[in-house]
Amino acid sequence: MQKGTILKTEIIEIAQGGDGVAKPDNFTLFIPETVPGDTVLAEVTEAKKTYGRAKVLEVLQAGPERVMPACSYFASCGGCSLQQLSYMEQLKAKRKIVQDSLTRIGGFKDIDHLVKPVLGMTNPWYYRNKIAVPVQPDSKRQLRTGFYEKGTHNIVEMDKCLLQADPGNEIWQTVVFLAREYGLQPYDEKTHQGVLRHILIRVARRTNEALVVLVLNTQGFPQEKELAKEIMKRHPQVVGVVKNTNTKKTNAILGSHTETILGKDHMIDYVGPLAFKVSARSFFQVNPQQAEVLYQVAKEYAGLTGKEHVLDLYSGIGTIALYLAPAAKKVTGIEVVPEAIEDAKKNAEFNNLNSAIFVHGDVAELLTQKKYQADVIVVDPPRKGLDLTVIEGMVKMGPQRIIYVSCNPATMARDLKEITNHGYTIRAVQPVDMFPQTPHVETVVLMSRVKVNTMF
Repeated sequence: MQKGTILKTEIIEIAQGGDGVAKPDNFTLFIPETVPGDTVLAEVTEAKKTYGRAKVLEVLQAGPERVMPACSYFASCGGCSLQQLSYMEQLKAKRKIVQDSLTRIGGFKDIDHLVKPVLGMTNPWYYRNKIAVPVQPDSKRQLRTGFYEKGTHNIVEMDKCLLQADPGNEIWQTVVFLAREYGLQPYDEKTHQGVLRHILIRVARRTNEALVVLVLNTQGFPQEKELAKEIMKRHPQVVGVVKNTNTKKTNAILGSHTETILGKDHMIDYVGPLAFKVSARSFFQVNPQQAEVLYQVAKEYAGLTGKEHVLDLYSGIGTIALYLAPAAKKVTGIEVVPEAIEDAKKNAEFNNLNSAIFVHGDVAELLTQKKYQADVIVVDPPRKGLDLTVIEGMVKMGPQRIIYVSCNPATMARDLKEITNHGYTIRAVQPVDMFPQTPHVETVVLMSRVKVNTMF
C-alpha cells in the first residue's frame, strides 16, 4: 500500500478515534466519516508498515446504518465525528471499542460477556452544559466565532451547536452581537494581539441558571460592566458575568485569574439529589444527565452498607465522592488541583455531608507516604491512566472492591491488566455514553478480590 493509491473497499467497524476501518488485503486503513457496511472509493493519504489512513472520494454504497448528519456544519467542523452513524449503532460501536481494548490491550479472554450494552440517552442532542467558543478576526479584522475545522485552528463560523443545551446558543449569539457593538477586538493567536479570546458559557440543566465567562488577553476593557449588564438584561437566567485573564501564548482556554464583572461568580446545578456550585474554572461533567447515570452505576458497584471507608482518587470537585457519601461511613477524596479541592470542600458543606473529607496532594505521593485504609476504592484517572506506584498503593490496602472509572478504554485496559496481576478480578464492565455523536465513551468497571454476592 502506498500514498496516493486509489482503491474500492468496505468499512467493517469503527475504531476508537471514530474513523471507519477497512482491511483491503489484510492491510488496516483508517477512513474518517465512514460507517460499517459502507463501500467507498478512497485515496490513501498515509501508509505505514502495518496500517494507513485514507480519505473518501465517493461513497459507492451506503451502509445500512448511515444517516444524514443533522448538523449543517458537520463536513467542516471538528467537534463531532459520528453524526453519520445512527445512534443505536453508535452505542454498539462504543461497546465494541471497550471489548476490543480489553481483549487486544488488556489481554483478557472471554471478557465480552462482562461488557454490558452502553447506557445511552433518549435524546442524544442538546446535552452539553458548557460551550467554549474560540474567537478570531476575519479578513477584515472583524470578530467571528465558531469551532475549529478538523485538524486546524481555522474557525468554521457558525451560530449554533446541536450538542449545546438551551439557552446556550442564544446567549452565545447575544455575546457576539454585543462584543461587536462595543468594539471588542478579537484575539489573533498569530500576532498575540486583540482582547477577546474565548466565550465560555455554562448552563445548568436543573436550575436553568447560566454563567458567562469572557476569556481576555487583557486585565479588562472599559465598557465591561455595561456589556455584562446588557447580557443579563437580555437573558435573565444569566446569574453572573465574569472575566478570565489569559495572556499566555497557549492552547489552554482559561488563565489563572478570574474576576466577577457583574452578578455571581458561580451557578448552581444538580447531580441527583446533590447541589453543586459551578464556577468558571470548576471541573463539572458537561453531560450532567449521563453523569447521574454514571455515578449511580459506581454507587451500585460499590455495594455500600453504611459501614465502609471509601477512598476516591482523582476526586476533582468531589462529585463522585459526595454522591457516595450518604451511603458510606466515610469518604476521602484526593486531588492534586488546589482549586478543585476548595470546590469539593465547599460542595460538601453546601450539601451538609460531614462524612466526606478532601485532601490536597499528588495521588501517587500520598499513597506512598501515608497509610490510607479503604474498603472500597474509586479511581477516575486522567486519560493517561494510572502510574504503577498508584496501582501498587491501591492493592496494598487490599480493598474489597475497586471501582475504575475511565474516559480512555486503551489506558483502562492496560491498568486493569496490571490490577488483575495483584489478585483482583473483573466482575462487571458498564460503558456509559457521556458524549453522543462523538467516539468518546466512559466506562465503569467493578473489580473485587473476593467473589461478591450481588450479580450485575
